[in-house]
Amino acid sequence: GEHRAILDVVLLDDVQDRFEQQVVAIEPHAVDLLDLRAAKHFGRLRLLGAGARRGHIDSRNRLWFAQFFGNSLAMFDGETKSFKTWKIPTPYYNPYDAQFDDKKFLWASGMNTDSVLRMNVETGEWTEYLMPLTTNMRHIDVQVNGANELSGTWVQDEHNGKIVYVEPLED
Repeated sequence: GEHRAILDVVLLDDVQDRFEQQVVAIEPHAVDLLDLRAAKHFGRLRLLGAGARRGHIDSRNRLWFAQFFGNSLAMFDGETKSFKTWKIPTPYYNPYDAQFDDKKFLWASGMNTDSVLRMNVETGEWTEYLMPLTTNMRHIDVQVNGANELSGTWVQDEHNGKIVYVEPLED
């Protein structure tokens, strides 16, 4: 059979509960949803050099992930088996991780711009938060707050051993 080098496989603790034996494989040029038990392939998003990177599964079984070389963010809906992508307006942002807050904001961290992005998925509006130090962020942890509160996010700097909390004051 065909051999593929999988660079990043999303194996979160609850992936089997959420996807019922399905695995999301993130490769350099594609993202696949596979059912290991039934040997079935549900969907593929061709990235063609987009460089898919880390991701997180939300409460509605959607995988949100970064596309490093494609300078975009993407979402795979596990129920509808469909993909959606958003091009980042900042050139050379190179996102490395993305996470949805289960409300309306998609957060992303990157390696090249010393900033954190937040996108309103309802309106497509982007907000960029400049970090207080030079950073190389490869992971993001969204902190979901109360029902009427805005989410914030924790990011880390890969090279300086620092963490930063971004807390928006307005929508």
